[in-house]
Amino acid sequence: MQKLVERAPIYAIRRDDPEAADRVIGEIVELAHSAGIEVAGVTQKNIHRVDRIHNDMHLVSLCGSEEYKISEDRGPMSSGCRLDRDLIARAAMDVERALISGRPQLLVLNKFGRAEEEGGGMRRAIALAIEADIPVLMSVGRLSIGSLLDFAGGLVEIAPAEAAQTRAWMVFHLPEIESVLGSNLMSTLGGAAARL
Repeated sequence: MQKLVERAPIYAIRRDDPEAADRVIGEIVELAHSAGIEVAGVTQKNIHRVDRIHNDMHLVSLCGSEEYKISEDRGPMSSGCRLDRDLIARAAMDVERALISGRPQLLVLNKFGRAEEEGGGMRRAIALAIEADIPVLMSVGRLSIGSLLDFAGGLVEIAPAEAAQTRAWMVFHLPEIESVLGSNLMSTLGGAAARL
């Protein structure tokens, strides 16, 4: 009998390419929903503005209809940190409330970043999820990897933005997703065969 290799409960996708990391996280959220898995957390939506250097950043709740604009508008040429700490804290409280009062099977966060490095942001939500044996999927920027490792140590697996690797981590922690992966693969293969 083959023994399963243990997988860390926190899976952090490197944000070498932020769009790729966000895309993989979005695909996993769709798969989880297709499998009937209850997901708590937030994803990031960037809104391009032609009159600004930076995009507007929004956190979109996965357990409600809330959307939080977490970037402050400091004018067309502003640079540096533009995070609205109050709205990040509010989003974090909503995620924590969902973890405490609901029955989520997966916590998804847009990223472990500056707010978490400073001890705030979604840090408490991550701890609550780990205490409740809920796996955590998120991304992490290159400059925040050291802080994440200091915070979570051996509980975190840092990985590239590759959908297949992320799905393998998901199947380990939430085996029920495998049925959705199998049906998606079969429909893809069926469509390819029909085109031949």
